Amino acid sequence: MKENAYKAQYNGGWLPLGYDVDQDKHYIINEQEAFAVKLIYDLCLKHVSYADIAEELNNHGYKTRRGIAFVKTSIYEILRNEKYCGTYVYNETPKKIAGKRNNRIKNQAEDIIRIEDAIPAIISRSDWEAVQLLLDGRKCSPRTSTSMTYILAGLLRCGECGSAMIGQSTFKNRNGEKHYTYYYQCNKSRRTRECSYKKLYNKEHIEGKILDFIEQTKNMPNLINELWKEVQKAIRNKDHETISLEKQLKEVEKIIKNYMQAIEKGAAMDLIIEKLNEAGRQKKYLVTRLAEKKSPLEAITKQDIINQVSFFQSVIVNRDDLEECKKIVADCIKSATVLNNNLDIIYQHHLVGAAIVGVGEGT
Repeated sequence: MKENAYKAQYNGGWLPLGYDVDQDKHYIINEQEAFAVKLIYDLCLKHVSYADIAEELNNHGYKTRRGIAFVKTSIYEILRNEKYCGTYVYNETPKKIAGKRNNRIKNQAEDIIRIEDAIPAIISRSDWEAVQLLLDGRKCSPRTSTSMTYILAGLLRCGECGSAMIGQSTFKNRNGEKHYTYYYQCNKSRRTRECSYKKLYNKEHIEGKILDFIEQTKNMPNLINELWKEVQKAIRNKDHETISLEKQLKEVEKIIKNYMQAIEKGAAMDLIIEKLNEAGRQKKYLVTRLAEKKSPLEAITKQDIINQVSFFQSVIVNRDDLEECKKIVADCIKSATVLNNNLDIIYQHHLVGAAIVGVGEGT
């Protein structure tokens, strides 16, 4: 089984929704099921609950891989499955005990086989990681006697370690009444002590900074042209691997053209066909790799930006309605990272780069 794992081959058991296997036991995408998987991640990123996601899928006639209706646990398992972003994982959880496996108990890291980009991805790595932060924020939401909405849950990250900043509360008794203070703190710093960054951020203060930023965006002069410049700049700035892949592709296409011309001139097929097939395989690999590295910005048009700016300008923030504020933030902001007095904000849909906003003192 380990031999199969190192080859990123199917090793038995239930296949994840969205995947089939070919005759060589390699994972291939089941496009119909993959649509359901993409829908699950999309709804999660919009802060839809597990129960509502399951209801949406069931209403549209989708079934789990076992052929039954979706429930909250099946949604959670799909959202936590790293295979969906292309990472092959084997032996992550202990073997079954009494016929049951607890997927929330993990083996030691050295016992797990993990190979990135080993199987076709249904979800982008960035979206998968964003969902993990969101789920960590849900999991660590405080359980107090008061109900409080943290509008940055799942979006705010620690600039030191990258983990979620989670909502917390403390209280003091004054004249027999509890008076609560709400704040955000690094999850790893509070829960596991894996992060040394212990600064606390007042909930009202940092949430106010995000809402201020959204409202200020509406009044930025020349916003559409500035965003379009950022998009064009990001597309032009190709990394070294992309440049190398494009160069290799041109060379392979030239080789294929030369082989085809040789065949047209009467060259012996048996001498050329194997080389032509090999060049074809190289071209397929290069085209696939370039497609994987293609920036999502390349699909953005200026009209997309105009539509996005129009959305920002239509936003009306009622700060007394925290649930509505949470929805607005999720629609407008992809993520926010805080470290010391800097708040690094990324717009939703990758339309622009980061914007640095001062947040002042933490508590």
